[in-house]
Amino acid sequence: MTAKHRHQTMHKARGFTLIELLVIVAIAAILLSLTFPNMQSTIDRRGIAAEASRLSHSFNYARSKAVTEQQQNPVVVRRTGGVGNYWADGWQIFIDTNSDNIYQTGTDDILLQEHSFGSNNTTILTNGRVFISYNAQGRLNNSTTTFSICDQAKNTTFDGSLITVNTVGRANISDIAGSSKGASC
Repeated sequence: MTAKHRHQTMHKARGFTLIELLVIVAIAAILLSLTFPNMQSTIDRRGIAAEASRLSHSFNYARSKAVTEQQQNPVVVRRTGGVGNYWADGWQIFIDTNSDNIYQTGTDDILLQEHSFGSNNTTILTNGRVFISYNAQGRLNNSTTTFSICDQAKNTTFDGSLITVNTVGRANISDIAGSSKGASC
């Protein structure tokens, strides 16, 4: 092989042309634009699931506190702020020393204060309940209650999460789409 031929072979194998790089970048941009809507839906779904989990853990914590400390006074989970059945502004868990289901500074013992959700689009609605009260056996002093956690922006085909707190006091999370409870967002 001659030196001239060796030089041409080395020169051809040095890299990509500008056109080849532009084609690769264009293909990558098209693929990303196709996957982004699906990624946003997954992010929205995960956000709703995280908020449902946070509220469910709060109910389970309150139930656990009522049982482990054998409270004669109820342990209450009550929404803060908002109007009616709207819980997305946050909630607090407290030992209700006078059994009125309302937190009173100085007399009731606050156990946990949860603040509003990170997303302005997330709502929590319930069947008119502003508080849930647990007795010393960990049972509800109220009837079974459901909470619908939804994304009001509706950026996703996922309807939301449903938390059901039964009279035994257990909180269970399910998808609203698969629920037989008649809940909706």
